Amino acid sequence: MKTKTILISLCLFFASAGFAHSRPFERFAEKNDVRSMLITPSVLPLPAIFSGMSGIDIDISDLISGIESMQILTTTSPARIEQMQREFSQFATANYKKLGTVTHEGSDISIFANVQGSRIQEVIMLLRSRNNFMTFLVSGDFSLQEIQQIMEMQ
Repeated sequence: MKTKTILISLCLFFASAGFAHSRPFERFAEKNDVRSMLITPSVLPLPAIFSGMSGIDIDISDLISGIESMQILTTTSPARIEQMQREFSQFATANYKKLGTVTHEGSDISIFANVQGSRIQEVIMLLRSRNNFMTFLVSGDFSLQEIQQIMEMQ
């Protein structure tokens, strides 16, 4: 009986750990002052995704072939910007390897990844400009070189 209780507890723990992994995306997606998009390969490419973000110009066309899904959250609410930046930074730091930060014309882009050998399975990008915060969770199969291209854009 004791063994059964321990096994059930372990199963519940790992199930909740998996749920917690995507929790910030799910929680903020439901807020009225946050815009949320879930994009699948059937609707890619969508260059207009980045057009509303002042000071940020990113071209991800080289990555599109490896994308399985992309979830994007964005807000212009000053209070929500601070909250999302804090919570997503903590989440990304705890669950992913930081690949780097790019600062360009008043905008900061932090890039985190789930690295498996020389391949990347998930990328989280946190983009902060003067009046916006945007986060991307990109799932797929990418090389380190493809991510480095994003980080080198000026």
